[in-house]
Amino acid sequence: MGPLLLTGLVTGGAAIAIGMVAASSTRPVGTIQPITPVRRLALILTAFITGTGVWSVVIGVLAVILGAIDAPGTAPIIAPVIALAGAVVALALVARNLANVDPWVASRAGTFILGLGVLAVVVAILAIVIRERGHVVESGPFAILGIVMAGSVLGLGVSGAASIRAVGELDGAAALAMTSKAIARCLPFQAVAVGATVVAIVLLIRT
Repeated sequence: MGPLLLTGLVTGGAAIAIGMVAASSTRPVGTIQPITPVRRLALILTAFITGTGVWSVVIGVLAVILGAIDAPGTAPIIAPVIALAGAVVALALVARNLANVDPWVASRAGTFILGLGVLAVVVAILAIVIRERGHVVESGPFAILGIVMAGSVLGLGVSGAASIRAVGELDGAAALAMTSKAIARCLPFQAVAVGATVVAIVLLIRT
């Protein structure tokens, strides 16, 4: 169950993080450029966050293929349950401030949020249907790695939301400079997520 729990925690956390970023955007006024600094930064942050969520899905699928999961009956639905709960929270964050949120950002965020939920559902279906049995891994390490990865994306969401608000108050070169700083602040969170992903894959392959 550990890898599936990891998938659920990370996809759910990623969905909430995307919701934080989208909810921090503001509806533009006046002449609207196709891609404003806020929209550009929001899309970059969403890509970073979604990437971590997708890595957790890869871990879940790999665990299913290797038969490393001992999840009887419908137990694998833990992954989509957590992921969809995260999606509900994320959409609620956006809906709460819908009158002020940039609709361009909100629509794209909603697509990524729902996409993560669908991926978690796919992993659960594969776990139920395939039922491959190999060397079952211990759940504890994967639960810890899932918490670490979820924490990294949530931290990125909090940092990204603050950056979105800061960029929204700037124009021109100042906005671009702040965008660069915001991207640089993402790197530590990404490093933690990538490191945890590598450890999880190594644990699976070594079984």
